[in-house]
Amino acid sequence: MNKKNKNSDFQSNKKKLKMMRVLFNELRNFDFKNFMQNAILATIGPSSTPPSLPQASPPPSLSQASPPPSIPLALPPP
Repeated sequence: MNKKNKNSDFQSNKKKLKMMRVLFNELRNFDFKNFMQNAILATIGPSSTPPSLPQASPPPSLSQASPPPSIPLALPPP
């Protein structure tokens, strides 16, 4: 291997190392908690209360609701 090739490899490795260092520092400074909160907010939408809290009127109790129509699980034999 000639000297010119070795030198260019060294230069490219030096650049890669610098980029890795920059990326590592960015990752170290990354606010993961804030990122997750923003991601969750973006998924749910900009609601001021968490989705677990009821915002609308409570659903009717089971005694008031009409029973679901009975659906046969298997078709009867012909």
